Amino acid sequence: MSQPLDCDVVIVGAGIAGSLVAWKLGSQGVKVIVLESGPGNQSLAQRQSYVDNFKVSGLPYPLRPAALKNYDFFTNSTNYYQEQPPTRPAQGPIGAQINEIAEPFSDYNIISTDVTTKGDWFQSNYERQLGGATWHWLGTTLRLLPTDFALESTYNPSVPGGLTAYDWPISYNQIEPWYGLAEQTIGVSGPDEGEEYLGLTRSSAYPMPGIPQSYLDQQLIAAIQGETFYDGWTKQNYPLEVAPTPQARNSAPGYGGRPQCQGSSSCIPVCPIQAKYDATQHIQLAQQTGNVEFRVQCVAYQVVADTTNSNLPITGIKYKNWQTDANGNISSTEGIVTGKIYVLASHAVENSKLLLNSPCGTITVANQSDQVGRNLADHPVSLVYALTDNPVYGYRGPLSTSGVESLRDGGFRSYRGAFRMEIGNDAWSWPISDPYTTPMNLLGTPGNGIWGQALAEQVANTLTRQIRIGCLTEQLPNPNFRVQLSKTPDQLGILMPQLTYGIDTYGRRALAAAVAASVQIFKSMIKNPVVQWNYEEFSDANGSIVIDQGRTTDSGTPNIFIREGWAGAGHVMGTHRMGPDTDAGKKMSVTNRLQQAHDHPNLYLLGSGNWPSYATGNPTLTISALALWAADTIKNQLSP
Repeated sequence: MSQPLDCDVVIVGAGIAGSLVAWKLGSQGVKVIVLESGPGNQSLAQRQSYVDNFKVSGLPYPLRPAALKNYDFFTNSTNYYQEQPPTRPAQGPIGAQINEIAEPFSDYNIISTDVTTKGDWFQSNYERQLGGATWHWLGTTLRLLPTDFALESTYNPSVPGGLTAYDWPISYNQIEPWYGLAEQTIGVSGPDEGEEYLGLTRSSAYPMPGIPQSYLDQQLIAAIQGETFYDGWTKQNYPLEVAPTPQARNSAPGYGGRPQCQGSSSCIPVCPIQAKYDATQHIQLAQQTGNVEFRVQCVAYQVVADTTNSNLPITGIKYKNWQTDANGNISSTEGIVTGKIYVLASHAVENSKLLLNSPCGTITVANQSDQVGRNLADHPVSLVYALTDNPVYGYRGPLSTSGVESLRDGGFRSYRGAFRMEIGNDAWSWPISDPYTTPMNLLGTPGNGIWGQALAEQVANTLTRQIRIGCLTEQLPNPNFRVQLSKTPDQLGILMPQLTYGIDTYGRRALAAAVAASVQIFKSMIKNPVVQWNYEEFSDANGSIVIDQGRTTDSGTPNIFIREGWAGAGHVMGTHRMGPDTDAGKKMSVTNRLQQAHDHPNLYLLGSGNWPSYATGNPTLTISALALWAADTIKNQLSP
């Protein structure tokens, strides 16, 4: 006699996708067990401890000694939960020949040919903790554009290297109602108007009014009023239109039980009052249904498939439950959990690692297409920052309240990636870790710095005039950028992922155009602009930022700074992409349009790993919309 199943649905991962599905199913009477690799004490006292840690050290989250290296988020690891390659190529053009190909914006190239041809380290991180990355996400909740779902059929990009764009197997009109439901579910504050030029349509209004644009936003808007950006690829002008950013934080008190945003400017790494949505809210709601069990500190390491059945159903998830003693010693016990349907919602990297570690006959689970782990992508970020003539008063409000969204789409996508321009209220926090770096540099060493009233005046004069723009750029799918299993086990004996990544030509061109647009905007805000190129990825022996003298030709005191190289956006995508439920589609994708694995009828994969193409919009709202859609599909499968 077969053993009774533990539940109806097993979910791996308690981030935003897993928690929304657990809550939605649990509220309909479905029995759910969620495996979460991180710890799970999410009391108010625990949140306060994170806030206190952040105030003291800037590092809110404690080390997670199990199942990873002895590093954690916001420490000195740029490669979280992954085996690092032994060497890095030169990331920016400094010391390398640039502009080998004469093309628009080549003067603003910030990526060396080594990165384009040989790859680079992957620079985005993720969190192992109940609630996942929503603990430290920015809160931006943009919808993807209608053309984002049809990149190949609309623009058919053609670039050196032979990479191909792919359409999603769903359209904007199909996902639109789920976008509205996601905005209502997590609580989004958004503008009443101003999105029409992006081609968006809405069947429901935002549940809360938009967060007010900051004083900094208003100064930038006034400076570029009526300006356009000339794109050399299409030889067309595109408007530089600043729009308020929809975001999952409360513009008014009470929605979802959250307080009104107080503008603490620490959204990353932690909102001190939980005005910003995080997934712990739906974890608590899921628990209140009485139908959902969360098993924390349980790292899933293998998906079990029944290879004696031609349908290859999944029959269980194996996991390791870890503990640490007072001395930091790690121990673990093994377990297996069974259900009718299985959902992997543990991040684009971890989903792939888990599947690749799960044998299924001569291949691995869900991988008849050989696409699991492939097409690893991010939104590579260009950072340009400036010192304006007049105060703009950063460090107030959420970290970003506006962006230039008008360059997210256009005919240029046939030649280069699009980009969205995030206007930062965090001044130079991202580029150089201010407001700490500038005061320390002014202090200098005893006898060499400035002190007292002179220091206070200089700090005030500098910090109030700081501004930055971070541009999130678009890549094409590249099957050679991928997640694989390394040969190095973590502290639980589970093989760590090895990531291969780089910036393709389509993305490099997007970064160059983004820098050009950012410099143009700052030149409109500064009477005598002087541009300096900084190379921050590799500082000199003293730890100082290297100035690229070969590219810094303006005379005078620099007030616009271009960071050579790129930053990670934390938007990890593409590793188990969705595709049509056809013979051809199954050969090029891992899941169908409903996020159901082609190879296994009772296995679903959630998250931005499903993205066939990447666009420029922050992925969390789309993840949420698709998670709610998947919950509906799963409920129907359980009770047809």
